Amino acid sequence: MAADEDFGDVLIRTAEGYEAQADFNGVCIAVGRFPPGQFFDIVAELVDRLRAAVILTDRPPLLRDEADRIHLPGDAEDAVVVEITGAAIENFVSGIPTRTRCRPGRPR
Repeated sequence: MAADEDFGDVLIRTAEGYEAQADFNGVCIAVGRFPPGQFFDIVAELVDRLRAAVILTDRPPLLRDEADRIHLPGDAEDAVVVEITGAAIENFVSGIPTRTRCRPGRPR
């Protein structure tokens, strides 16, 4: 990874040669496009280390653990808990059903 001096914009480059621009701030890491392969492994590692959720504009949020649900706004009841792996995130972003553990959210 390469970052500018305020660590806002980061270029993520995988060993496969794919690149993605990510924006880091105090609230989130935003990525505008998703190259295939190892990129999702990097995202999964970041999500795990930061104890974060994956929030997409057109799909329910992905949670690492049911306990993470309390950090989401009330309208995120459709969040699902999955084993956070690169393959699980890539499949979810692509609309491919994941074979890892997946539980739909429960109403509060």
